[in-house]
Amino acid sequence: MTLLPQSAPRNRSCGAVTEPGTPLSRRRRLAARAALRRWRADEDGGIIIFSLFIFIVMLIAGGMAVDFMRTETARTKLQTTLDRAVLAAGDMESDLDPEAVVRDYVAKAGLDPFLVDVNISNDAMNRTVSATARANVAMHFARMIGIEYLPAPAASTAGESLAGAEIALVLDISGSMQGEKLLQLKAAASSFVDTITTNLGEDGVVINVIPYSTQVAVPGGLLDLLSGFTRDHDFSNCVTFDETDYDTTSLVGLTDLEQGQHFDPFYSWGDEFDTGATPVFVCNPNDYAEMLVMENDPVALNGYIDALVAGGNTSIDIGMKWAMATLDPSSGTLLDLFANGASALVETPVAAFNDADVRKIVVLMTDGAHTTEWMLSGIDMTAMSDIWYDDSRDEFWVQGADTTDADGDGVTDDDMWFSPRLRMANLNSGYWIAGESNFFRRATQWPHGCADGTTTCTISSELRQLKYAELYERVSLYQNAYYHHYIQHFDSADYDAWYWDLLSGPETATKNARLSAICTAAKDKNVTIYTVGFEVQDDAALVMEDCASSTSHFFRVAGDQLISAFSNIARQVTVLGLTK
Repeated sequence: MTLLPQSAPRNRSCGAVTEPGTPLSRRRRLAARAALRRWRADEDGGIIIFSLFIFIVMLIAGGMAVDFMRTETARTKLQTTLDRAVLAAGDMESDLDPEAVVRDYVAKAGLDPFLVDVNISNDAMNRTVSATARANVAMHFARMIGIEYLPAPAASTAGESLAGAEIALVLDISGSMQGEKLLQLKAAASSFVDTITTNLGEDGVVINVIPYSTQVAVPGGLLDLLSGFTRDHDFSNCVTFDETDYDTTSLVGLTDLEQGQHFDPFYSWGDEFDTGATPVFVCNPNDYAEMLVMENDPVALNGYIDALVAGGNTSIDIGMKWAMATLDPSSGTLLDLFANGASALVETPVAAFNDADVRKIVVLMTDGAHTTEWMLSGIDMTAMSDIWYDDSRDEFWVQGADTTDADGDGVTDDDMWFSPRLRMANLNSGYWIAGESNFFRRATQWPHGCADGTTTCTISSELRQLKYAELYERVSLYQNAYYHHYIQHFDSADYDAWYWDLLSGPETATKNARLSAICTAAKDKNVTIYTVGFEVQDDAALVMEDCASSTSHFFRVAGDQLISAFSNIARQVTVLGLTK
């Protein structure tokens, strides 16, 4: 039997294995390390530490909410006190010193240590009172994270004016305003007129009403006074502005003011084949659409507003351009000449932009976004069209344009004439394919006999050639493209050439930029602009808010709120109220 060496004895006092003769201090260190390892591995009670941490965070967050609430309470108290103080001090009927009134209000509320500043602007016609205050609210809980206090600022401004006002009321009468919307607009605009004329007095206000759709119709006599305007026709009265024209508020000095084209791109109607549609011209020729200038009689203003009719596209930029033209002092002589004649001209009736006694105000309303301002590319309204007309029979004739003999019958196409009425008569009789004699005539083949009783006269001797302005006064763009061109050969290229290929015009983005430019020019002249977005989408609301003098000058409304919006604007214009 083999004997093995006896194992070394174990020291089990702390679970550590030590060699015999190990010093006591070393054994203690080894034991401590072992205990530390066990403690580090032991997870009992760990959630308590985490819970304490979360509790402290929640305590701080909840306490900070209390601090913020205390700060907002202090700010609200300051704000309401200042609002009451500046309203009382802004009353022009009061004989008390405005600054003393403000300070007394604040002192009686126990807030006088927090009043920072009081500013008074006062003259015979206007008074504006502004006050600012600031309190530092000590923090109870937020100081745990290093925030000792939070500021509670307040500012308020109120004013009253006895000054007169020149106002441009710019109203959307595009097609989307038909029906109930137009009725609400009429009620809102009339309420505005009544409030303004009552509070300021008829002698203290001048109102210009500018209805707009695709274009703005202007009284013809006023347009003809503009030195830069060239008249092309007498059927309607609009101006097609260039992009740079929107950078200025004035019309005086602008050259090459082109007359708006006269045509209807929307519907089908005409002398021969009327579909029953009512013409909607790009430039509205009706009396109700012509803007009303320099009026202060509420009866005349309300009668004009009540007669408005909606139709067409939306050109807010053109409406705003004409609004500023009526408020710009350079237009004063022209407006007076138009309204009163040369014998009545005494002085410029439009005040200067810096006249302290007269405020200039625009109220601009729309129910939508800009849509295309239709124009006819390459069409001169003074030029001769390719359409001829028989006045005695209300018949249109189209002469062939080609000088070649396409069918080899010895007659060139320019000696052939086409009648849409005869063509339609054949179509209605079932003759879809017919000989030339059914709806074409040679120049010497006048179908009705000649006015002088002979049989040798030519078609052209019985007809007169129409200018484009006269053509489109008689037929819509569609009517001309379809009946005078397409049905000759049933070629869609003929229709496209006389309809889609002609239509052009600035679209939404371009017109938004033009509106922004004229609004900026107006604000640079210290004109106050109120804008009203009536049931508009978000993108249109942003455009209108950008045009307004400030965010508080923009009203986004729906339904019967339109009337209250116009009433609020009227009260801000005419009575004492908070302006900031």
